[in-house]
Amino acid sequence: MAPASRSTCRLAFIRRAREPGFSLDDIGALLDLATPGQERCGDTGAIAAAHLKAVRAKIADLHAPCALLEVLDPPGTAA
Repeated sequence: MAPASRSTCRLAFIRRAREPGFSLDDIGALLDLATPGQERCGDTGAIAAAHLKAVRAKIADLHAPCALLEVLDPPGTAA
C-alpha cells in the first residue's frame, strides 16, 4: 500500500474509532496491533471488551437520572 494511502486509511480508522468513544490511547494501541507481525487478536478483544464495559457503565449512569426525572415529570404530562 502506498504511504499516502496508508496514512489515509489510518486517519479514517482513527475517525471511525472516535465515533463510539475509543480514547486516543486505545486507538494507538489498536493501530500498533495492526502493525505487521504484531497481530494479537486477544489484545484487540481485551481493548474492545474494556471499552464496551465502560460504555455500558455510562449508559447505566444515565438511566438513574432519567428514572428520577420521569418520577418528577411523568411522560405525557409535560406542558
